[in-house]
Amino acid sequence: MVLNRIIGALGSVPKGGMYAGLERFMGNKTDTYGRDYEWPSLVERFQQCKLIFLGEVHSVPAITDFQCRVIQALTPAANESRQLHVVMEHFSFDMQSLLDEFRLGNMTFAELIAQYKAIGSEGHYLEPYQTMLEHIQSHPNQVRLHAGFIPKQYARQLMKEGEAAALTAGKSHSWIPVNLTSLEGSSFHYNYFESLLTGRNLHLPKGPSGRFQGIFQAQLLKDVAMAHRVQEIIENQPDDDRIVV
Repeated sequence: MVLNRIIGALGSVPKGGMYAGLERFMGNKTDTYGRDYEWPSLVERFQQCKLIFLGEVHSVPAITDFQCRVIQALTPAANESRQLHVVMEHFSFDMQSLLDEFRLGNMTFAELIAQYKAIGSEGHYLEPYQTMLEHIQSHPNQVRLHAGFIPKQYARQLMKEGEAAALTAGKSHSWIPVNLTSLEGSSFHYNYFESLLTGRNLHLPKGPSGRFQGIFQAQLLKDVAMAHRVQEIIENQPDDDRIVV
């Protein structure tokens, strides 16, 4: 599997200690790191990939517009048998039927927003995604839309009742791997996670505090659930399908 990486400021990350082993996740970036791609070249790179991760600051129009352009460029033609799969963390797994109804044209974008707000378990501002979502709706046979987030109640359960209870509950819906016995995160991951919550510069010598370890376990549960969902799509779809997360 070829993963396309658009890597941000990690090029200046010091090696060793907290960051030991980072290279194996980043791969060899010397040929592309820091380069601005012309749009045709970027699309060509994406077209070589099976799985594409598009990181975002939620609901920022400049970012959602770019994501929409990527999805439009990767949408298969009507005469192609392959499909594009779009996974959105903005929707929890129990909202999949809502996404299916929208994709199949059984509700408008305004109705999707209304039902999303009525459910109320996820609070994302979805209006900047309208063009992207309506593009998906206009290509129901070429693009599939997938919910990518475990419902928040399981993260709350983990915080209140412990890891074992949350894992058991998640497995009962097949939302996490049945053979998962514990949630294990790396020190690098926690360092990054804590810096997002506190604003600490993770590139400076001062390390993270341990005060967010409990919340970190809840984040790991969310990450594992999304990874499991993406893995299911990969395993259950034809080899020439593409997935955008």
